[in-house]
Amino acid sequence: MKKMKIQLDTLRHSSAIRKIRRTLTKQPGVDFAQVLFYSSAVKVEYDSKQTTKDHLKDVIQRMGYRVLEQEKVAI
Repeated sequence: MKKMKIQLDTLRHSSAIRKIRRTLTKQPGVDFAQVLFYSSAVKVEYDSKQTTKDHLKDVIQRMGYRVLEQEKVAI
């Protein structure tokens, strides 16, 4: 399992928490997703054999959220 933290542009609505988490956990290989509303970040644990960090970033962007910084390893 790999871990990453994705920094997003400011989240405006708390409904984003459920929307992003639900969408990410439906992706193949994603074991865990947590959205941190006040810091506008997403923590993800995923299997790199089933998905990539670029794919997860694209999923978030397709939902309409701007990714500022793709990855921080310290979770």
